[in-house]
Amino acid sequence: MFFIASHHNNLPMDVITKLAWKGIENATFEHCTVTRSPGNILVQSKLEGPVNNVHTIVEYEVRLTTSWIVTSVLLKMTLAGASEQVIKLTHNKLGDWADDSLHTLTDLETCMDVDISVTPFTNTLPLKRLCFKTGESRELKMVYFDLPSFEVKASRQRYTYLGNNRFIYEGIDTGYKNEIAFTPDGFVKLYPGLFELAPV
Repeated sequence: MFFIASHHNNLPMDVITKLAWKGIENATFEHCTVTRSPGNILVQSKLEGPVNNVHTIVEYEVRLTTSWIVTSVLLKMTLAGASEQVIKLTHNKLGDWADDSLHTLTDLETCMDVDISVTPFTNTLPLKRLCFKTGESRELKMVYFDLPSFEVKASRQRYTYLGNNRFIYEGIDTGYKNEIAFTPDGFVKLYPGLFELAPV
């Protein structure tokens, strides 16, 4: 059995998917819109709520090819009583990343996907980009946005497909491990202890 998320390369018009997640550990709520167009995919999302007991607003925009390869990510975060923080990274689709001043970020070389700590959406990206057969594991290098510290770094992760839209996620550098359930379309349904899909 394979987990294959369709790429929709020949869409005649925009296809819009609306998603919502509520946080379990932190009582956040996120509204996310995925717009699949004939030439690209645009993800726009906003989440709000307490993160580590501090009211937090995060907005992000991820642009991708129709094969779910990230081309850019824009992230904004505002903590209670603090100024907005903003970061934008661009990706040449080959594992090379640059900041908004076009400085190459060598620490992120060979990363293909992004992982934003406060949302389950980014767990979708490697699953949409790749094909997994039951029992198969893939080790990936991700651009990891650690919020609310606003630290950006490379992160080694492993996904193992168990079948029935369920994956084991492992943080190789941290030792963290969890079993995540996805919808048939490849979006997180339940991330135990952290997030669950909510009505839109």
